[in-house]
Amino acid sequence: MGCMSFEKQTRICTLLQEGYSSHNVAFCKNISQLAVTRPNAKFKTTGSVKDLPRRGHSRMFTGHRRLRKLETWIYSQDQLWEAIQKIWIEMDNEFLFKLINSMPERIEDVIKAKGGYTRW
Repeated sequence: MGCMSFEKQTRICTLLQEGYSSHNVAFCKNISQLAVTRPNAKFKTTGSVKDLPRRGHSRMFTGHRRLRKLETWIYSQDQLWEAIQKIWIEMDNEFLFKLINSMPERIEDVIKAKGGYTRW
């Protein structure tokens, strides 16, 4: 599936649940139709976005570990948003300050990589 982020996979599953066809979602997201059906198949099997593979920039957001440990299942984008907001409020301020202070270095690495892969 490549490096499709957890957030993008969740959005794809949400669009499909809202009744959009996989062809339309693929066209709107500018990805192949196969890339749309894979996360949706995993989501339909388990019924939880927690089971979608986490790749790409979602690792920067350490709250995804807490999101995976939630006792309730998330069925809609609104529920996901509420869960993320709750986790964000509970997050350690020291982690957030480190993240903010690392931004200049992160941006510099992205510029050097010309938008490609970085160590972050």
